[in-house]
Amino acid sequence: ARLAEKKELWGMRKLFGVKVVGFDDDDDEKEKEEEKKKDGVDVADTKEEEEEEAAAEAKPDATMEAKEKEISAEETKPAPAPPAVATGPKRKVALLLAFLGTDYQGMQINASSRSIQAEVELALYRAGLLARSNFGYPHKYGWSNSARTDKGVHSCAQVCSVKIALPREDSTMDEVRALMNEHLPDDVRALDVTRVTKSFCARTQRDRVRYRYMIPSYALRDRDEIAGAFERAGCADDFAQRQPGDPLDAADLVKIRAEMDATRYRIPEDRLPQIRGGVG
Repeated sequence: ARLAEKKELWGMRKLFGVKVVGFDDDDDEKEKEEEKKKDGVDVADTKEEEEEEAAAEAKPDATMEAKEKEISAEETKPAPAPPAVATGPKRKVALLLAFLGTDYQGMQINASSRSIQAEVELALYRAGLLARSNFGYPHKYGWSNSARTDKGVHSCAQVCSVKIALPREDSTMDEVRALMNEHLPDDVRALDVTRVTKSFCARTQRDRVRYRYMIPSYALRDRDEIAGAFERAGCADDFAQRQPGDPLDAADLVKIRAEMDATRYRIPEDRLPQIRGGVG
């Protein structure tokens, strides 16, 4: 009966590729001994070698002990401080945001790339205005934005609505704005934070979406005026040889920007019709 059972279990091992405890152990030992005999290896000597290796492994190793101490020291280091926990009530607010979209793939969260919404969400969490249980789930904190922007697009007035937890009962919206800006990257800013009703939604309650394309007014200067600005800035040595498409180096950019900002150039009134006709 035992032989029949063993044959059945052997068949199961072959079929499913599993080891049968109690039956395979003896077979494995026999197979190993037979293989060693075929190779001309003395089983007794092999067992002695295995025992010596086991004894050597049991001895403490100085290198391993040093590693273990190092790991133990790392584990005892204090963990990074968690975000501050807000103790005030939850309130629905509207955020007025401005951002440079150069390094972002757009407004909406995209798991594979940077987005403005993800940066704002992370700042809210780090500031303690967003609970950990809500982080990563915009629908839980009522997120909505009035418009979407594409890759590389900037905005000076993007309105978003979100439910946050105030730091304290008497916290002001200016404090919330300052707290957000502490944790936002330099190219994203919260310009204003305003209390709104619970039902407010930035997307559905907007009355318009306006896209305005702006360029610095000094970019419309005459070539002679720009040449004069380069001379005053001290970076006009090669201006006569410079082609319209040639880029400026970093040092020249710093100088010319300072000069352009200092002059506060405005387009003359008599040129406005010409410019409007060109872009109209």
